[in-house]
Amino acid sequence: AYKRWSKIRKLASLITRLKDMSDNKLERKDSVIQKIRETKQTFWEKMVIDPDSQTKQIFDLFVSFVLIFDILLSNFNFLLTTQQSITALILIFTGVLFIDMITKFFQPYSVRNIKITTPSRIVLNYLTTTFVFDLCAIFPFFLFLENLYWLRLILLLHFDEASTRITNFLCLIISYIIPVSKPALQGINRLIKFTLALMVLLHIFACIWANLGNAPGGWVSQKADLLSDKMDDTIYLASLYWSMTIFSTIGYGDIVPTSISDCIFTMIIFLVGVCMFSYLLGNVNGLVQQMNSRENIKSKQKQDLEDWLL
Repeated sequence: AYKRWSKIRKLASLITRLKDMSDNKLERKDSVIQKIRETKQTFWEKMVIDPDSQTKQIFDLFVSFVLIFDILLSNFNFLLTTQQSITALILIFTGVLFIDMITKFFQPYSVRNIKITTPSRIVLNYLTTTFVFDLCAIFPFFLFLENLYWLRLILLLHFDEASTRITNFLCLIISYIIPVSKPALQGINRLIKFTLALMVLLHIFACIWANLGNAPGGWVSQKADLLSDKMDDTIYLASLYWSMTIFSTIGYGDIVPTSISDCIFTMIIFLVGVCMFSYLLGNVNGLVQQMNSRENIKSKQKQDLEDWLL
């Protein structure tokens, strides 16, 4: 019985040692896997871009200028005759915008004032929000089919963001040059942003009006004396002049619609122009009142100080 018991004890100790060895191997394997995961996580976390860094802000400002110019040139090529020089510039802008699209895969986003920095969530958020629109707008489909130039108009979805960056940059320069109060600076910010939007809108309407004028029997044929060469640049300048006169509610009447489509488009521009011109005057009036109120406060404080001294 003693010999049998000792054999059982040896067998049990052997089983225990084998179990311990297997557990150690599993622990080592788990530790190796964990280290690999930590290494991968650390690598992707290092790839996350800090949106508040100076380099990222300068790059975003540069991309904003590129996006505005791309919108302007794409509209010109889409609604007027395609020019090779403009197409070359658009291809350069496409490269810059493509780099910006890649950086968005590593740029954190905020949800209810909570910054999300997890790489997988950042990628998933971009893929499920604006990635498809950015890809359709940035990829040069127009190289294969010129009629696809209209896809570049999708970049207008980012116009608000781009104009905000440009406006903040210009306001920062103004605040360094001219000391202005915070309410006045906010008014200048709104005014600059509205001016940018107005410029882009005038350009788009001018391109559409030029496209309508190039149709058979359009207003271009009625202005043969003014547009003798009928070059796209000359037609565009005349269209831009017409858009500005309509927007400012002046309307000299030297360029008039010649078809039903021209009339409908003119009425749309007139309504939009009245609203935007009124908004512009209101902003300018409010800005002047804010600056005058600041001067009045200063003069009153100065007068009170003189009265107290006397």
